[in-house]
Amino acid sequence: MKLRTKSAVNKSLRRANLSVWLLGAPVVALVLALNGLPSVAARPKPSPKKPVKLLGGILLPGNPLRFDISWVDQATGRYYLAEAGNAAVDVIDAENDLYLGRITGFHGLGLPDDPCGAIEGMGPNGIVVTPNNQLWADDAHGTVKVFDLNKAEPPFSNVMPIATISTGANCRADEIGFDPKDHLIIVGNPEEKPPTPQSSLPIRPTPCLAKFHSKERVDSSSHSGIRN
Repeated sequence: MKLRTKSAVNKSLRRANLSVWLLGAPVVALVLALNGLPSVAARPKPSPKKPVKLLGGILLPGNPLRFDISWVDQATGRYYLAEAGNAAVDVIDAENDLYLGRITGFHGLGLPDDPCGAIEGMGPNGIVVTPNNQLWADDAHGTVKVFDLNKAEPPFSNVMPIATISTGANCRADEIGFDPKDHLIIVGNPEEKPPTPQSSLPIRPTPCLAKFHSKERVDSSSHSGIRN
């Protein structure tokens, strides 16, 4: 048997120690990484889901409601509900949960002989309040009505439209939106169909655009629907 010299033994021990150190380095790094993470007990626990709770109700007088779209004016804290049941836009004080009154002058429910039907023949529908405090409300027969709210006071019985704009549609004007950059009102006419190539009917917009200038007073002579 060949004896190993002291130098050879030392070299073998150094190689063995290096191998153990290299194998142990990832383990040490993993332990350090795990120690750096918060423990499960220390993590914030998600709050339990709370059930939706009814806070109260607001009585609206008149006929049973038939509504689709509403709008909250953040500047005034008022909630506007477009409802065809009373052919009006109901105005509610959203901060104090109070019914303030209603703005009338709309078509109401669709008539039995209306070719658009009970739903597509009703109004008001979509509503929006612009930054200069004007209420724009879609109505039956493709019309949009504009109301100046700057001097309007509850119960709003004397508030009349300052403009009635036709989008060119036969049935109700429905969804509505306001573009604050270009000052455009965008109105959707869901029942309007593009004509077939053989059709001789004029092209009607879907949706229709109505131009609105925030610093000018809207009137029926200066604004109309813009056809595509």
